[in-house]
Amino acid sequence: MPAERQPTPSPRLLVFTSLERAAREVMLRQFARLSQLARKQSVLFVLRDYELSARERVKFGRELLQVARGGEQLLAVADRADIALLLDADALHLPERGLDARDARRLVGERRLLSRACHDPERVADHACDLVVLSPIVAARKGNAPLGVEALARARRRLALAAQQPLLFALGGVSAETAEACLRAGADGVAVIGAALVDDPLSLLLAIGIERKN
Repeated sequence: MPAERQPTPSPRLLVFTSLERAAREVMLRQFARLSQLARKQSVLFVLRDYELSARERVKFGRELLQVARGGEQLLAVADRADIALLLDADALHLPERGLDARDARRLVGERRLLSRACHDPERVADHACDLVVLSPIVAARKGNAPLGVEALARARRRLALAAQQPLLFALGGVSAETAEACLRAGADGVAVIGAALVDDPLSLLLAIGIERKN
């Protein structure tokens, strides 16, 4: 019999690294602040930056893992199951054309979260993952026009008919000002890049409802 899935955390904010947006030291400093301000295990930091060598990604990943663990948050690695295992990350994020989720699950095991990038609200239920990141929602990204928050409502209706219902995340121009609209439209959480690099990330955490309360 296959091993049963273990209970896993349910993050509400995905934060992607981007060396195009900020230097590594700046990201780590800002992420450390955000990590301490957010409710425990509500933030999943995603090590992206595909342009780095494997060695450099592992080095950056170890630094990011230290930040995540310092605030009792979570770490994912994008695309590379081997690096996710090496870092003992909490999740593997799959590009839209990356590994099949079933193959990824065989590689990383049952206890890790799987997330998948998706650009079509009608296909959010096609992936056997725990999280689906739909983009771009608010602003154009990588030459793709924004889908609009109404795409989240379409995706939510599609998921309601599916046997498996992953958490739905909105990516692409999401900020403290637009996060609430994404949630109202049907998203379970939001994914950000630049919004995690602002001087005061608390407004974003408040909009999602994941601020840490003493």
